[in-house]
Amino acid sequence: MKIAITGPHSQGKSTLCSDLIIRPEFRKFTVLGNITRGIKDRGIEINEGGSDFSQSLVISKHIEHFFFKNNVILDRCMLDGMVYTEVLYRYNKQISEPVYYYARHVFEQLVLKLGYDVMFYIDPTLPVVTDNVRSTKLDFFNQVKEVFEQYIKEYNINVIHISGDRDHRVESIIQYIKNNFNEQIR
Repeated sequence: MKIAITGPHSQGKSTLCSDLIIRPEFRKFTVLGNITRGIKDRGIEINEGGSDFSQSLVISKHIEHFFFKNNVILDRCMLDGMVYTEVLYRYNKQISEPVYYYARHVFEQLVLKLGYDVMFYIDPTLPVVTDNVRSTKLDFFNQVKEVFEQYIKEYNINVIHISGDRDHRVESIIQYIKNNFNEQIR
């Protein structure tokens, strides 16, 4: 089973993944962590400094994560990879057409054709805070938020919207999984 936690940066996705994996309902799951943190740790620019190179790495990791063989909770998915590539291509003019179309192709295959079992979209309600990794620039955040909303609507992507405080988010996801995928989490 593939569970994707998706949405703009600085909204608690990594925290949510950490909270879920310790719950008994997810004892048979693995969390595959945030890809961009690993890329940044290697000295490669991300966020508004992203490039063809960074986005190609991100997309490759999303492909790898999608084909993970066991039950998995993904801290971001190819929808995220496409949204950030789109923002860097459309607004920042930092992504070349070949990389942009590569991202689109992978997005179409993984998100639209094959699909994740469930995608939880974390509604952007939290303030953007610094952690020396994510961007704190509000115009970049708003562009990302806008493109997420555009993609979800334009491609009719079935996401489950999650909001509320930390505990409410965890309970909402657990209840949804129990109601819709109970056999797969036993």
